[in-house]
Amino acid sequence: MKTEAEQLIVRRHSRIECDIAGQLRIAEEDAQQIVFSQSITHADGSVGVRVVDCSQGGLGLESSVYLPHGSHVIVEIDPGSIKGVQKTLTFHLRVQRGSMVARSPRYYIGTLLLAEGTSDQAIEQLMASSSQSHQPSQDASDTVGQISENTSIPSAEES
Repeated sequence: MKTEAEQLIVRRHSRIECDIAGQLRIAEEDAQQIVFSQSITHADGSVGVRVVDCSQGGLGLESSVYLPHGSHVIVEIDPGSIKGVQKTLTFHLRVQRGSMVARSPRYYIGTLLLAEGTSDQAIEQLMASSSQSHQPSQDASDTVGQISENTSIPSAEES
């Protein structure tokens, strides 16, 4: 059975599922409107997230914090989280969608990669590292931590 996140496929790029720890903070332009409680943030004001999928178009995140549609966020992945990565990977993103996936609470946050602040090299490095560190899944019922490529369904704009 497909998860709710898998049922909401509106991607233009194939994705790679992964399970990588990252830190999320609100971008400067939205920092006045979106403020996290100090009880859930790290000392630097960030919150922990899991990158659960990635593509040339953006990242899929799992978070204990809901983020409103249109929010600008920055996700940083520490080099120690991914084998072969030498420096922190930084991604500037815009939240496209969010849905609750567990009562704990846990949210799936779909994001769009923004051109400013994120290099093509960073997303390519993340995708390459994810592909190399996990075996491709043969089963359609993948679990988090396994990698599988899915071809996106064309949007109305592309057909």
